[in-house]
Amino acid sequence: MTRGFLRLRPPDLRLQRHPERPRRCSVTVGVGFLCADGVMLCADDQITWRESHKYYERKIYPVYDSKASVVAATFSGNPDLMKSFVGKFKASMGHMPEPHTADRIQETIETVLTFFDVLKDEPTQLNLLCGIVIPNKEFRLVKSDGYVVRDVPRFDYVGIGDSSVLRFLSPLLVRRREFFLQEAFNIAAYMVFQAKRYVDGCGGSTDGLLMEKTGCGVNIHLQPGMGIEAAFSRIEHTLAEVANALSDTGMSDDRLDNYVKQFADTLKADATWFRRK
Repeated sequence: MTRGFLRLRPPDLRLQRHPERPRRCSVTVGVGFLCADGVMLCADDQITWRESHKYYERKIYPVYDSKASVVAATFSGNPDLMKSFVGKFKASMGHMPEPHTADRIQETIETVLTFFDVLKDEPTQLNLLCGIVIPNKEFRLVKSDGYVVRDVPRFDYVGIGDSSVLRFLSPLLVRRREFFLQEAFNIAAYMVFQAKRYVDGCGGSTDGLLMEKTGCGVNIHLQPGMGIEAAFSRIEHTLAEVANALSDTGMSDDRLDNYVKQFADTLKADATWFRRK
């Protein structure tokens, strides 16, 4: 249908969809890693509408799954737009001849995003981190900004309000050139953990998806304050005690050694949470 405003022409339905969306945007955080053995996605599960309400739902979507390709995504912005994107993307993929390639899937993501006119003026209404896997052939992590979809070489994130936390954390945590899936999830879970603590609107549980290069996927669900998040808290607490001890000029060497030992013991005790396979 051609776009126009002549009286005798039928209205462009795309201009009439979701008239309130430019004023709606939820707070969320999503993290993605391109790893040596696949793609990792991680996100909190709290949907927070500014000055309105909040609820909880998984933000990592299995966008497409077949023998030819697997696509999953997390997002920031409007959850309704995300659900609409998933439906339109699945319909578009149904017309793609095999064999699939990561390039063609990335082009399809860009094409589907152009269906949403709201992104022209409000690109933050939907930002995607998408993992693409062609089983045993290739895999890719891409990120959208408005209608533009680009490759992510190693790590990136999406979110409204999360940049001040992750911008400072990521240079400290993402120093290695290469990560494996479980290693990347540990780092991403810590980033999301901090966003849930310090970014108003982020919260709830933490979800992860390990997209293996074979096309298989592993879902991870972390309850708030449990498991690895409890380990994060214990390690931070004992590290803070060491830092305070170092600044205490009147502390004896024996007491300082005791704090350092407590920190080392905590690391050893919680190491199993970070070495799971």
